[in-house]
Amino acid sequence: MKFIVLTVSILVFNLAVLADDLKTKANNKVLGLKDSKIKELSNQLSENIVSLVESNFKNVKHLEFEISTQEHREPTFNILSVTEMLNLNSGTIFNQTSINTHDKDETINIGFGIRKLLNDNTLILGANTFYDRQFS
Repeated sequence: MKFIVLTVSILVFNLAVLADDLKTKANNKVLGLKDSKIKELSNQLSENIVSLVESNFKNVKHLEFEISTQEHREPTFNILSVTEMLNLNSGTIFNQTSINTHDKDETINIGFGIRKLLNDNTLILGANTFYDRQFS
C-alpha cells in the first residue's frame, strides 16, 4: 500500500511540475508575441513621424524618432533632430536637439554648430557647443 501511495505522490508531483512548466512556456510565448507586436507598431509609428516631418519641414536635415519598451513594459523614447538654421556659402549653421527617456531619467541635449566646406569641398571645418541636462 505504501508503494502505491508513493507512486501516486510522485505522479501528482510530476504532473504539477509539468503543469507549471507548460504555464511558464505559454506565458513566455504570449509575452514574446506581445513584445514583438509592440515593437512592430512603435517602429511603424516612428517611421511615419520621421517621414511626415522630413517631407513638411525642409530645414530638418536629419530626424530620429524611436519608441520602445524596457523591462516590465516601461516605455522609453528617443528623439534627435538636426535642423539647418542658416545656409552659408559652402557651409551651414545648425541646431541639434535630442530628448531621451530611459529608466525614469530624462535627458535633454541642445546644441548649435557651424560647418564650412573648404579646399574644393575636401575639408570640413566646424565648431559646436552643447548643453546637456538630465532630470531624474
